[in-house]
Amino acid sequence: MEFLALTLEDVQDNTPVDIWPENLTAFQVFQRLGTSWFIGPGGPVGLRYEVLPTVFESLDLKKKDRRKVFSDLQIMEQEALNQMAT
Repeated sequence: MEFLALTLEDVQDNTPVDIWPENLTAFQVFQRLGTSWFIGPGGPVGLRYEVLPTVFESLDLKKKDRRKVFSDLQIMEQEALNQMAT
């Protein structure tokens, strides 16, 4: 887990988190991309966007909603990168 800049406590935290309904789809996409990180010599550098069509289809996400979800996903990705870098 060191290469992801995570500790055992980070992955064992079972604290409940509330997700606003308008963020649920973006969260579901982010969660399904959990194993799709590009890892560089210094750790994670970003998500692998080429898997997004499969994830969008698995969630039956309408094409008209994908741009907003992608934008929200990028915000979550950047914050995750910030957290993993600390």
